[in-house]
Amino acid sequence: MERQPSVSETFQPHQWWRAIQHANLEPVTRALAAHDIISLREMYHNFFRDKCSAGLTGLPLARVEEGGCVSNNFKQLYLIDTLHRIDLWRRKTANRFALSDLTPPNVGNPFGVVIDGIFVRSGCEDQHYCAHRIIDLLGSAAAPVVAEIGGGFGGMAYYLLRDHPDVTYINFDLPETIALASYYLLSAFPDLKACLYGEADLSAETLRNFRIILMPSFSLPQMPANSVDVAFNARILSDLSSASLDDYLAEFARTTRGHLLHLNRTEGSLAADAWFNKNAPTLKLVSKQFSEWNNARTLYANEMEYLYSRALMAESPSAPGHRPS
Repeated sequence: MERQPSVSETFQPHQWWRAIQHANLEPVTRALAAHDIISLREMYHNFFRDKCSAGLTGLPLARVEEGGCVSNNFKQLYLIDTLHRIDLWRRKTANRFALSDLTPPNVGNPFGVVIDGIFVRSGCEDQHYCAHRIIDLLGSAAAPVVAEIGGGFGGMAYYLLRDHPDVTYINFDLPETIALASYYLLSAFPDLKACLYGEADLSAETLRNFRIILMPSFSLPQMPANSVDVAFNARILSDLSSASLDDYLAEFARTTRGHLLHLNRTEGSLAADAWFNKNAPTLKLVSKQFSEWNNARTLYANEMEYLYSRALMAESPSAPGHRPS
């Protein structure tokens, strides 16, 4: 957090996130700056219902924070959205999974619905889908590396780490979001070896030795070239300025040796596709489709899912040995 104001404009929060910071995040940023563990514990223990997670946990909670009451209209809209997302999840995953596979860790007091006795957390359906889309792309790769830009509190990462026994997961995000993701993922996986900012350089050795690596976005240029088997992003590219978008896409192209999967609004997806065609022709578009996850939340759904693959695989170092858990 101390370094964040002095880094390049590329890695500064975009305008809508600055509004969230001003309206909701001042208590948690004060607690982080003051090393106030007691206040942090109180907020993080309840983060799904606390303002410290604003913008990260699905449908807005502003309507349920005050007094703990939810209107009947909001309940009905919430249920419609959840049922749509579950039906879509089943279709997109070809019914390979049971509803119980969506069960989240008991961290942060999550909210959701109960269906057939199974608790389904808000927003988990596309996170589980994306995690298994990534797992399928990894195939039989030994000790693979997955890098996410803007991973939020770690919703997708939880399913990825839970269901792949040997993946290294790296998340680049803003400092206060990385702090929350650290709480969530280290609480969910206390036995996995994790690396946080300042504990190690982003070297090939670090990628071999840790399962969870959580870093501020401005650390991204330190990533070794051709080190990522699958790069992933959801709902970030469309919010970046043109200059920042170019810089992030350049980092995707520099570090990705396998696949790039992203879900973003149409305008950001088209801008990214044009950039890759011009500047990274070896990242070939494999597929694109409407993502449909937010169709029950808006009359103007325009989110797309794009998958790219490295056409000419860059020569990479020999596969590292088995990393410690």
